[in-house]
Amino acid sequence: MSHKPVVSQRRTTPKFHVKKGDAVVVLSGSQKGKEGKVLYIDTKKGTAIVESVNIITKHRKANRQNQQAGEILNYEAPIRLCKLMLLDPTTGERTRTGRRLENGKLVRYSKKTQAIV
Repeated sequence: MSHKPVVSQRRTTPKFHVKKGDAVVVLSGSQKGKEGKVLYIDTKKGTAIVESVNIITKHRKANRQNQQAGEILNYEAPIRLCKLMLLDPTTGERTRTGRRLENGKLVRYSKKTQAIV
């Protein structure tokens, strides 16, 4: 009688409480209280880029290819996911999220209003 080894089917990236396109609010730091939409999530670093939040300024030097003067760029810097909280789509208040099975699919829901996110 031969036994097959049990192969673990672990996810390579964890599931996060926010996804691209969600409306979120910043919980701590210099950007505390600001709201925006998630544009991009880096699952390896655990960071997200949120629209109009954590704007930084970068000065670009002139180079030979462009033959133009230097420029000043403003863009959103990444922010840690642990500092973000989802905004409830029905009430607009911040809320924690949970997961439950509905019609055979795992869906996220708001802990405050029980509405599907």
